Amino acid sequence: MPISFYFGGPLTLTGFYERDQISNPGAGSYLGTTKKDWMLLGAYDFGVVKPFVSYGQAKADNSPNKAKTVQLGASVPVGPAGKVLVEWVKIDLSQTKVDRKTYTVGYDHFLSKRTDVYAMFMGDKITNQTSGTSFGVGIRHRF
Repeated sequence: MPISFYFGGPLTLTGFYERDQISNPGAGSYLGTTKKDWMLLGAYDFGVVKPFVSYGQAKADNSPNKAKTVQLGASVPVGPAGKVLVEWVKIDLSQTKVDRKTYTVGYDHFLSKRTDVYAMFMGDKITNQTSGTSFGVGIRHRF
């Protein structure tokens, strides 16, 4: 899986391509399938806001569907140690005319260089399905 990164001052660019041969024992919709995914992502830190955008596609050889994903978001610094995070993602399936829209709003607060606490709220809607919401809180420590 090739991954590329570019960090040039405030600009960040990355992308990946992945090809999987799925042959795990057992039943499943991808068993015996080749699945290909790719995505391109970019962000620019303006200081007062860091917007980001991504676009990608996924395709399995056992389905005519192609999933196309668009993501828009931003990180906004709050005080010396926090940031507000917002994100919107849309996934379209080409053959079934099904789409999924997800939005997330969160807050991340750094207690130190390696430890942060966070809270996130997410709303999710899939075509012809009831909508769902999630809420999460946590603490991360990087070793």
